Amino acid sequence: MEYGAVYGAVARAKQHLSRGKRREALAELAGAKAGAKRGIASLRKSVERDQATLAVAPKSQKRAVAEVINGKVAQANGLINLKGKIEKVEARFGTGGAPNGAGLFGRVPFYQKAASNNVAADSEWIHLDTVATDIETGQTPDMPYMKYRVHGFVANAPRIGANIITAEDLKAKGHPNLFLGEGDIGVSSYDGMNALMGGLRARADVESPNRVECKFASYDIEENSGNASKGAASGDIGVEASLVVEVLEDAVYGNINALSNRLGNTGLASNLAAPGAGWVERVPLLVKTTDTLNLADAPQACLGWDDTDDVEVNSITLQSEEIPYQDAQIVGLEVEYIEGANGTYPHIVLLEDFKVKGGASLFMQEGAIPAWNFLGDAREFPQQHVANSQTWVSAGGWGIHKRPALRNYPTLDPTNRIEMTLSAKNKINSTGALGANSSGVLSYVQCWALVNRLADDVFGGPAGSMDAVIGMLS
Repeated sequence: MEYGAVYGAVARAKQHLSRGKRREALAELAGAKAGAKRGIASLRKSVERDQATLAVAPKSQKRAVAEVINGKVAQANGLINLKGKIEKVEARFGTGGAPNGAGLFGRVPFYQKAASNNVAADSEWIHLDTVATDIETGQTPDMPYMKYRVHGFVANAPRIGANIITAEDLKAKGHPNLFLGEGDIGVSSYDGMNALMGGLRARADVESPNRVECKFASYDIEENSGNASKGAASGDIGVEASLVVEVLEDAVYGNINALSNRLGNTGLASNLAAPGAGWVERVPLLVKTTDTLNLADAPQACLGWDDTDDVEVNSITLQSEEIPYQDAQIVGLEVEYIEGANGTYPHIVLLEDFKVKGGASLFMQEGAIPAWNFLGDAREFPQQHVANSQTWVSAGGWGIHKRPALRNYPTLDPTNRIEMTLSAKNKINSTGALGANSSGVLSYVQCWALVNRLADDVFGGPAGSMDAVIGMLS
């Protein structure tokens, strides 16, 4: 591609963007970037030859040769600058970095390290019960495809009845304790709902086969007539906890979430929140197949024991509908739920394999993660489930932790769909089976994929969004 053709392709890309045609624009830009790379390499070789000529040229010719060299250097710098602009646009659309609207940090859940107290090893929560010395260790899953940096710790275990949940010894092998104190600390200090949640002593880098571990316990403040007793919960308690991480290396998707990459490509501030009202839109994930508790294409899923047919519905697949008139890019996930509980058989709602159909999972880990990590904002969803007077569980505002990052941000073409597996388990059953004993205990879940609308056959791109991208190429 000649130099004029490179700039011509960029001009055509700007025209496509002004009409909301993202795919056509990116195709033109890909060709322009390839042409720019070839042009830069060719000019460098040509300048090297000219410099050799300059060294032996007669004095009367040196000025003319130098002017030729300076012209080629200016041309090469122009192509280098243009290539950088193209890469910023590609980053904006997720082909070279995390897009605007994406969360800053990802979540890696803690699993139960060893089988104990009616809970199997590798369960997606930590189980504490009435055993007097019940102090359980949680550990993160082995992630051989990823290296990450620990930035924070969050837990979903508020005070339950007379119990106060504590944590201690948060550390990866070879690292000291990351909590500020060496003893117990109430996990309410690290409640994800709290915008002023606690910090850590350092940022530990974790790489397989290393894992992060943390010990959990409960203080029953009513034990022994008012004397607090560690390790003796007054009832079964399920603790859900996660690390807040930055991905440094990813064998599948690269390091598009690394802070250094964001600072270099799209700017850190632009990724903390959606840039402007209406930028991030919600695409509901619908029930894929009818079963005894669910209807296909319903926007709400139900998990639990079906009394009518005496059958357990503990896992279903959700999918988005096809949107043939629109291109979008996935930037996050949002969930709300009522977690079934009757005091004896509490549920935990889990998410797994959030992906574009046929692709790899967009979650950090390959297994399930508690839905709590992707809760929405209660101020936006003041809903009530009237049937049993339980309020929809939703977050109150998490600052930078409100929108967890994903491993990648794929585009959703009109013929693609988003899929995710939704499941529920019994927190105090060693197999996790819901079982007939949990009759009448149902979990209700609503899920949305968060997307940037890139192009719309009817309305074009979002107001102002394409103008900003066009400005990057100017």
